[in-house]
Amino acid sequence: DAKFTDSNGDGGWHSVLVGALGAGAQGIYALDVTDPSPTTANELVLWEFTDASGSDAEGGALDGRDMGYNLALPAIVRIDDNLSDDTEPTWVVLVGNGYASTELDADGNPDDDTDGVPACEDDDDPGNCTISQTGHAVLYVLKLGGGDDNRILARMDTGVGTVADPNGLMEVSTLDENNDLIADRAYAGDAFGNVWRFDLVDTTQPPTRIFQAQDEHGNPQPISSRIAFTRHPNGGHMLLFGTGRFINDDDKTDLSVQSFYGIWDDAGTVHPAAGGGFQEVERASLIQHEFLATVNVQDTETRTIVSLGRTSTTDENPKYQPTGDIRGWMIDLVVNDSNGVSNKEGERVVVAPQVRQGRVVFVSLIPGDCCDAGGNSWINALDALDGSRLEMTPFDFNLDGNFNAHDLLDVAGDPDAVGSSIRIGTGIYSAPSMLGMGAGEVMGIISDSEGDLIQLEESGAFGWRTWLQLQ
Repeated sequence: DAKFTDSNGDGGWHSVLVGALGAGAQGIYALDVTDPSPTTANELVLWEFTDASGSDAEGGALDGRDMGYNLALPAIVRIDDNLSDDTEPTWVVLVGNGYASTELDADGNPDDDTDGVPACEDDDDPGNCTISQTGHAVLYVLKLGGGDDNRILARMDTGVGTVADPNGLMEVSTLDENNDLIADRAYAGDAFGNVWRFDLVDTTQPPTRIFQAQDEHGNPQPISSRIAFTRHPNGGHMLLFGTGRFINDDDKTDLSVQSFYGIWDDAGTVHPAAGGGFQEVERASLIQHEFLATVNVQDTETRTIVSLGRTSTTDENPKYQPTGDIRGWMIDLVVNDSNGVSNKEGERVVVAPQVRQGRVVFVSLIPGDCCDAGGNSWINALDALDGSRLEMTPFDFNLDGNFNAHDLLDVAGDPDAVGSSIRIGTGIYSAPSMLGMGAGEVMGIISDSEGDLIQLEESGAFGWRTWLQLQ
């Protein structure tokens, strides 16, 4: 529900649906679904924003030429970028420019390459340029109301990417710092593994790079899912996200090591740069955890359900502890064998993590081979602040309906290790849809690529509580 004046001059509250055109075309669309039974299409369609939208003036600053194929959910929020109490906040749509902004779609321009830069249409043609001339990752801030000639409120360019190796900004998450229902900042990752912060109070400010995800050899790890966050007890927020992509056939055979990260964005208040402002987080300042082993918990012949458990290191014994300032944590999505060699299966994260009760819960997937439509997944639960193994079991590993000592795992000589990941059967999992069960316990409903629905109960994070009645 949003309040704005549309292109017909009709003001007030509207129910709006905004979606991306996905891999079909380069753009997004907005529908007014206030009336569930519109009589004409004009009553339903608010606008469409594509790579051909906007004005070609000012070198493309106000057109859609940087728009690529977007597979993410747009964000609909209010922002107050005029720093004035006299003007109502503006309802906007935030969307990253997505993949392949330098490619031609079905309505593209002639394939004329000059000096390595894709050509735009001839100057005599009234149409806009529809091909990115930079290959940068870009955030579009689009007005939800008004006419198409004034759709772009801001185009926030990260400046990272080239025409030969184009970048792309992925799904956007927003943060309301003071709970006034106005978004103050936005975060998003890009195809090069960069994590960006965008100032929505002053959209003229350049984006700030928080971190670049890289493996131990310095290879960038792409970020394709939304970033989650939770408040840090010492100020700022923990940004929680995984890396990897699963879009085309080449991705299925990619065995690159991907990771899950918790990055502390203190906004420069705790760890300022030498000249002031924010100091970018580096891999060497992260606590590094690891998955220790995978064990078979239960075999059931009925429907061939197999429950597997995986455990990780603790905060007292991580794989690597920084000697300097700690700026967050990470864990590679691999399990080492007895000789310390990583078992690379191509595990990655492509759906948004969830944060609850001090935990971060995320789904990781392992694609099948090139001729297989399926694969496998893990559901993982770690401490959101330091990435360590939880103190109590998050999952009912033996599937008996109870959370007790029988759910502990026998790993590396420790018969009572708390598990961090669970797999039930085969197939690629969706993100859990959560149902409250009372007493802090929740039930996750998960669909998989095999066509099954899985019920996975998750324990409460607070354990037993006792009290003394004073009066």
